[in-house]
Amino acid sequence: MAEHPEWENTPFKSVFADDYGHFDSLADLFRQIGHDEHVHKLESLGLLRSPRFP
Repeated sequence: MAEHPEWENTPFKSVFADDYGHFDSLADLFRQIGHDEHVHKLESLGLLRSPRFP
């Protein structure tokens, strides 16, 4: 967001909002994407500790 401070005031509207989420701004959308990716990474690393196939 540091490179695009204008995104704080840029509304996010999408025909997919009901499926993927409603956000007040593009900045909120990108923060959520970053959070989701972080959670996915942590889950993936956890799964590597117990592989399905020995």
